[in-house]
Amino acid sequence: MADLLRIARITKSNGTEGEVCAELFIPYDEIQTEEPVYILFDGLPVPFFIERIVPKGNRKAYLRLTDIEDLEDADELKGKDILIYGKPENDGTPDFEGWTVYDTEGNNVGTVTGFIDIPQNPCLAVEHGDEEIYIPLHEDLIDNYDEEAGTITMAIPDGLI
Repeated sequence: MADLLRIARITKSNGTEGEVCAELFIPYDEIQTEEPVYILFDGLPVPFFIERIVPKGNRKAYLRLTDIEDLEDADELKGKDILIYGKPENDGTPDFEGWTVYDTEGNNVGTVTGFIDIPQNPCLAVEHGDEEIYIPLHEDLIDNYDEEAGTITMAIPDGLI
């Protein structure tokens, strides 16, 4: 389970012959249709093959999966993640370790000491004075960042510090 990576989430069924619409977390042309994908059922990964993938914009696609034959089968997959086996790669997000965090008022909050991968709520571990605090790493909280300078400005939620 630790080596399963999420590549998409099924958002809805499409049509009556088992096709689904999925939100993609990687570019559609990087999805390997020769390799199985997995969907968890009762906590166990069940393999499927992608028979067809048709992109719909940049972040969505229509998928036809093996053994998903009708609307009822497709509806059962709504909200489920599509996973592959593999090791995480750099997704283009900077490694913030060692960066200086500032709040939106320009105050130095501290130095990033690590990344905490909490499901549905990843956080930056930040050395703030004599303590370590966790700041949610969410795109809505990032005001801007400068990779060259190693700084990130964030809208820190009230009461966090």
